[in-house]
Amino acid sequence: MRWLPSPCGCWRVQVWLMVGVALLSDTWQLCHCVDELAAAESGSGPNLDSFVPLRHSRSLKAWAGYGRYDFSQGSKADSEDTPVNMDFLNEAISSLPATEATGYHKANLVLAMAVGHVNNFTTSYMSFVVSALKHLPSDTDVVFFTNKEIAKPFADWIKCLSNLPKFAGNVSLKVNPFLKVRVRWRQLPLASERYVMYFTYLHPRAHMYDKVMMTDTRDVIFQGDPFQHVVVNRTYMFSEDKRLGTSGMNRAWFRGCYHNDRAAKMLKERIVCSGITMGKPKPLLLYLKSMAAEMMRIRNRPHCQHVGIDQPAHNWVAYRIPSLFPKTILVNGDPGNPVWNMALNSRHAHRNLSLYLWKDDKLQTTQGGTPEVLHQYDRHRTLAKYYRQRYSEHQCDDVPMSSSLSVQQDPELRQGQAGAGSAAQGEVGGPASV
Repeated sequence: MRWLPSPCGCWRVQVWLMVGVALLSDTWQLCHCVDELAAAESGSGPNLDSFVPLRHSRSLKAWAGYGRYDFSQGSKADSEDTPVNMDFLNEAISSLPATEATGYHKANLVLAMAVGHVNNFTTSYMSFVVSALKHLPSDTDVVFFTNKEIAKPFADWIKCLSNLPKFAGNVSLKVNPFLKVRVRWRQLPLASERYVMYFTYLHPRAHMYDKVMMTDTRDVIFQGDPFQHVVVNRTYMFSEDKRLGTSGMNRAWFRGCYHNDRAAKMLKERIVCSGITMGKPKPLLLYLKSMAAEMMRIRNRPHCQHVGIDQPAHNWVAYRIPSLFPKTILVNGDPGNPVWNMALNSRHAHRNLSLYLWKDDKLQTTQGGTPEVLHQYDRHRTLAKYYRQRYSEHQCDDVPMSSSLSVQQDPELRQGQAGAGSAAQGEVGGPASV
């Protein structure tokens, strides 16, 4: 390539000018394509099949959802009517021992993941555990699914926290080492496997709880009791501020897993976050079964990113499979919505806590609601620092990490322990273990 004369005689300036022109060109094409997509979905623009693929650009390829909006390559595999082999779930269910009514009953159940290293898990989960002990009703079981490495140290730590005088008689915390489950469904990433874990755990215990919440842990804290909003027999899902077509990461995840024209129309739908889902046990079991089936159906598609496979599957189940289970999708930030998803409004984060809306020492949404659960709050650095200091209890930091705790079985599973072997999920109990 022959370099053109430059007033400053610097070839590096010309290189950066060419790079800038290329990026501007790609940005214009991307914006033009998004505008055409919105016009087509509203009925005022060209047909979806007329979209031209974007010019290949590594800089914008991931952000634009693999760089193309060619929806004409629809596949029969994208149909929700396509049968899915559910042998892996049937095997998981059959591997569980038979349960009998033991009289045990609690109002609420929280299912959560706690995965990490023995040296740093207290930092990651301190705010979640302490806020749960402070704000969740006492008639609640919180079950943590942990990796084998931290199962006993984690149980020892939460037992110490629960025994503190300020938390005595509050929430019951338990640890469930998920690696003890002997089923052959490990074909999904861990963030997606949790739906099968939750299903196998909740299936024999659905009669023991009135309301169930499945939640993330590292970026979640409680401000109150979210279960008071579960009043009807359905699954509650929680939206975010943006739509699938306007969030770069969500669009990339979704467009990588779904390619037909129905998927294109879904880009105008509001994002439904897979981090937290609540409801009554029976509708949640149908939801978990639908999620497991959908993720197994799309897991082998070439551009389906396994790291975020649960998010597109969750949105597909929410919008395209309406008849399998009753559901309600709540608008993010509205009064009456117990969960506030805060990641996509992190651009409006404030450096001063006083600039946020507060009521009775609780954070409020911009619409005036007071959510009981804050999700993705750590995207706001000021809030993350504030809540780490507020929900910290260091009295248990010196608990021996190598302590030996016996793994106890749930009473309702002891009847079938002899025949089930290690298929039953052993739990390391807290102070009020079942």
